[in-house]
Amino acid sequence: GLLNVHQCLLKPNEDGIVVIPLYWLKIPPLAFYGCQSLKAIQFPNRSNIVSIGNWAFSRSNLQYIQIPNTISIIRELAFEHCKQLASFTFEANSVLKTISNAAFECSTLKDISIPSSVTSLQNYVFVNCVNLENVVFEENSQITILPFYLFKSCVSLKSIRIPEK
Repeated sequence: GLLNVHQCLLKPNEDGIVVIPLYWLKIPPLAFYGCQSLKAIQFPNRSNIVSIGNWAFSRSNLQYIQIPNTISIIRELAFEHCKQLASFTFEANSVLKTISNAAFECSTLKDISIPSSVTSLQNYVFVNCVNLENVVFEENSQITILPFYLFKSCVSLKSIRIPEK
């Protein structure tokens, strides 16, 4: 079953860094599922990545990632149970449209700023993110509905900043 998969589709270097190849168009499902030696993902300049697959980094030891502004979708459970996640940021001028169901479930995410380009936040995105303290929806946010159980069991949540409009 799924729980026994531990793979690093690309092997991290001695510092735990994986550089995503320029020719990759998406990060495949389960690409780094349970990858214990992974600490950081780096994308090349002019990255062509458009999506992050289901369970792509789930249960890995990923600590740092900046999502390139070419990515339009983060799929289900992509960062689920990332228990070392310290920094999750988006490159300026993001085109991200969708953050799928339970994308960050049970991760250690502490702060996140959701790009204004996002139109769809699906259910349970941040469920059981017990370290999550601050959520910012960027100015001119396209979000009109906060979905079912978006912040369920986020016991540390201190602030959610939503633009006036």
